[in-house]
Amino acid sequence: MAFTEITFSQAVDTTEWSCVTDTAGPDAESTITGWMQGHLNLSDMVADDELQITVYEKVVAGEAQLIYFRANPVGPQSRAFLIPAIYVKNGWDVTTKAITGTITVTGSIRVVS
Repeated sequence: MAFTEITFSQAVDTTEWSCVTDTAGPDAESTITGWMQGHLNLSDMVADDELQITVYEKVVAGEAQLIYFRANPVGPQSRAFLIPAIYVKNGWDVTTKAITGTITVTGSIRVVS
């Protein structure tokens, strides 16, 4: 069994940002496959901040990415945000985008294959 961890820190604004490639996203990661789970620190969020967290994956290689998971935390966050485990393979990404505010998000994407 192999374990991959991708860590990131980003001041997120209204541009959708890939946590996997640290660039504007979404991107399509296909070299890292397995059970993926995201762990995000959202403690920088304050009143009226809203963040959009999205997980994309391709159902079949060569097709377009679809949204597998999306959440929109709002306001101050005192706990870590956990993205549920999703099996990824064909072209996946985890992105963040601020709906309101500028939010520094740190975290890790962990994949077991």
